[in-house]
Amino acid sequence: MPVLTVQNKRFTSGDLLPGGHTTPVPGNAFAQESAPLLAVPDPVNPGQYDNYKFLFWNVSGASNSGIHSTDTITIQIGTSNVSATAWYVKIGVGGSATGVWTYAFSETQDAFLTDIPIASVNPAAAWTPVSNKVETDSSVAPSGVDIFADNNIGGEEFDLWLTFSGGMITGNKLHAAPDTGIWAAIAHYAEPEGEIIPGPFVEVWEEMQEIRDRLILVADPGPDDIWRIQKLLDKAQVEETVGMEDELTRVVSKLDRMTQVQMRGSLAAIKAQQVRLAAAEQMLEEKLRKINK
Repeated sequence: MPVLTVQNKRFTSGDLLPGGHTTPVPGNAFAQESAPLLAVPDPVNPGQYDNYKFLFWNVSGASNSGIHSTDTITIQIGTSNVSATAWYVKIGVGGSATGVWTYAFSETQDAFLTDIPIASVNPAAAWTPVSNKVETDSSVAPSGVDIFADNNIGGEEFDLWLTFSGGMITGNKLHAAPDTGIWAAIAHYAEPEGEIIPGPFVEVWEEMQEIRDRLILVADPGPDDIWRIQKLLDKAQVEETVGMEDELTRVVSKLDRMTQVQMRGSLAAIKAQQVRLAAAEQMLEEKLRKINK
């Protein structure tokens, strides 16, 4: 049975905050988690508390792994263990100063990096390359600034920007208007992934790939091939129907908000479904061909 581990961490140190849990959950289930306001005892002033507000979730091991910016999420559990981290910032951090402060975050490591995630800035005079701050003062950037994120840091690929708050995002470009202040612009990075097969599809995907390769090499599938295809189709019937409906609903409703990693995962799930359907199609065509002989 998969285990869901939920924890709370502090921006940007990664120090653990109170809360969280480790819970066994049924495979292919859904788990809803919320990230409420946290009140943490002040270590310097006994009897007083520091309040922390939610920033984002980082989920790994789930069918909908990746970054989520809403404080309440529904995690799609597969067959593997899942980790979900709610990242928080102490209320009072930031301010009204002009400029954009950038940070790099690794989804894979679930940690903030020391790297500056900036490839270039327009106008160039608004940024000193050794600094994570980009100036927005109108005397330097009368039309605002365009900040382009590095496409790769430490072998991990750029996924998305999250800003707190403001700015306009287009791909890896973040635009900030003149004289604005964005106290945190976080560039998220993840390991490059090929075809991502969500947990419920892995076994069926692997066996179908093997059967498909064999069918290509022979004119007529043998009895063992037909038996294995039927067995796999029976096993996948419920997953196929529910999976296709869920995938279509998710893509239609969330396409504009899906990260690149989530898009790749959804595309891989669709491809897995296509392979199974192609195998079923070939089996039916072969059966009809023999009947019509």
